[in-house]
Amino acid sequence: LFDMLNMGYTSVGATLQCRIALGDADMTAPVHENFRCIVLQSASGLSQVDAAFLNRFEKHCVDISDLVQTQVLRDASNMLGARVQAAASLPPSQAANGSSEGQMIPGGVPGLFLAWGPEAAPSLVLHLHQSSTAMNSAAAASSGQSYAKAAALKP
Repeated sequence: LFDMLNMGYTSVGATLQCRIALGDADMTAPVHENFRCIVLQSASGLSQVDAAFLNRFEKHCVDISDLVQTQVLRDASNMLGARVQAAASLPPSQAANGSSEGQMIPGGVPGLFLAWGPEAAPSLVLHLHQSSTAMNSAAAASSGQSYAKAAALKP
């Protein structure tokens, strides 16, 4: 793959060719003139990736909050995160444990929501926004079709 990463292409007629070797298999493959290679790597596994491999790429750090583009969605994400933090620090109900002494949720936020992490609130807000947008688009299309059918039926 290093020939591909180093852009070591060979021109054969009007096409670009690249040698690809995986294990003991070796072949040439055509390469589109607009080919781009994007590698996604989690930050936690970055220390295990070969430096020579990484040096062949531009590096950008992107997380889910970068995809939340409008101020309203950012505010909703921040508000949700703050509410979850507040919920994790509330004392349990006196009825639940029978005592009057309040204790915090064991384990904080992860004890309250199992898979909660720094990207959970932005991811949830973005998912709900996209779902809502898709449902609104489908409803508008359906409404338009109903209106068109009703207009066609009028004499």
